[in-house]
This record gives sequence, C-alpha cells and structure tokens, in this order.
Amino acid sequence: MEDPESDDESGGGFGGQAFSWPRLHRLRRDLGKPALIFDGDAPGELAPGGSLPLWWDARGLFARRRDDLVRCDVERGGRTLVYAPKSGSRVVDGRRVGANEAWLLTGEATDAFDRREPDAIVRVDLASGRAQGTWHAPPGVAVLDLDRIE
Repeated sequence: MEDPESDDESGGGFGGQAFSWPRLHRLRRDLGKPALIFDGDAPGELAPGGSLPLWWDARGLFARRRDDLVRCDVERGGRTLVYAPKSGSRVVDGRRVGANEAWLLTGEATDAFDRREPDAIVRVDLASGRAQGTWHAPPGVAVLDLDRIE
C-alpha cells in the first residue's frame, strides 16, 4: 500500500530501485478499507522507517521497528519500546513464549541495509524489557527461524 508520508523517511532508493517503508494496517471484518495503525511515538504519528509485525496479543501488536522490539497500540495509536538490543545489534524476528516472555533472533548490523544473518537468541521479559539470557550460535552458524518453542 502507498505510504501516506511524503518525506524522505517514508522511502528511498537503493541500487537503482525505489521502495517505501512498510506500514501496518488492520483489516476490518467486513473487508472494507484497511485502517492504518499509527506506530509512531504518539497517537497519530508514523514511525520513520515503518514497522514489521512479529505477533499480536491482548496487549497490542508487537513489531520490529528499526533495531528494536516495540508494542503498538492498534486502537489509539502510538508505540511503547519493549526491548532494545545492545548497540550494533538489531532484532530480526521473534516469538512470544508463554504470557510474559519472548525469544528474539538478533544479529549484528551496522545500518538499515546490513543483511547479516542473526546469530543469537535473546530471552526477553515482556513486562520489564530485560534480557533474561542470551544464546550465541557457534562461529559461522546463523539462526534463521524460531519454529517451535517448548
């Protein structure tokens, strides 16, 4: 869908290809026009660079925004930072585990276009945002997905 922002932070170009940042929308039950989810710092604002959804629960939509994990308020708009990895790393993917925990795939990244594969799993307490533990893959091994967590 076309990005409603028109400034430079809503899209760009790379390698001769134009793109726009992802924007979250909520599909209505009647399949009418999707509603934009405002994922910026405050209601009515959009996050520069967009957000990618990871999972949804009663607290809101958990998404990756730039390097961090955030929770978006789909009803009123706005977002809350849940977890920020150490400097030089980014959240790549994640899954909720139980009521208050998530496992996040993280990896090193120097900028938004750094596509190195994730090499660590971080257990995060969703209430406090604190890391509860980190597992690092052996050198040369990437962790591409969290499929089943028991």
